[in-house]
Amino acid sequence: MAGFFKKFASAFVDFDAKSAPAEATGESSAALEAELAALEGHPVATGPSGGAGAPAMQLAPVPEAMLPAETQALLSLTPDELFAEAGFTETPASAPRVVKMLAGLAQFPHPQQLAMLRALDAADDSWSETEVTQDAQNRQAALEAHLTRIDQTRQGRLLALDQQAATAQETRVATLAEIDRQIAELMKLREDAITECANAVAGVDREKRELELAAMDARNRTLAAAQQLGQLVAFFSAGGPPPR
Repeated sequence: MAGFFKKFASAFVDFDAKSAPAEATGESSAALEAELAALEGHPVATGPSGGAGAPAMQLAPVPEAMLPAETQALLSLTPDELFAEAGFTETPASAPRVVKMLAGLAQFPHPQQLAMLRALDAADDSWSETEVTQDAQNRQAALEAHLTRIDQTRQGRLLALDQQAATAQETRVATLAEIDRQIAELMKLREDAITECANAVAGVDREKRELELAAMDARNRTLAAAQQLGQLVAFFSAGGPPPR
């Protein structure tokens, strides 16, 4: 098939040399054949509308995050992994194979690309334009279903995260309220301790004053009695010894 395409491409370029871009007409059929032989290792280059010829859009890598394993696995799924998971197999009629072929023909205008592919289709019974189109549509459906899963997973996770945030906020409010309650209780215990201590000190001072007063009164009574007895002894002593 490569030999056929070499001859076909060379003839096509010569036929349309005036309308093709300078770089396209200068491309030799041998170089084109070599390029097509290496297509399997080339990425797809598509424009905003899906046509060939524009640089492939580079998606920013998803930053590492603390996501659940199931969510992370879904969001990190590549299109090739998705196709494998959906049961698509690589055949001559696989759409990605033809997309890579189109990437190798990007230097040609669209009508020439279409003519070349249809010529290859006519020369190769292993695939057809209808089969390729059907495969592409089936893969599109799988990708659209995956987009739906992505949106559903995102929405579900956002709802769960919002609920977690609300729960955390409620826990914060309840925890602070409990702490404030305990602080108020401790402050009351502190005031009670201060009052109790003050009452205890006041009781001690009162008892000390009562002790001093009672001791003084007892001392005075004792001294008065002793003085009376001393006076009695002196009374009798002043008259000399009593008669016998």
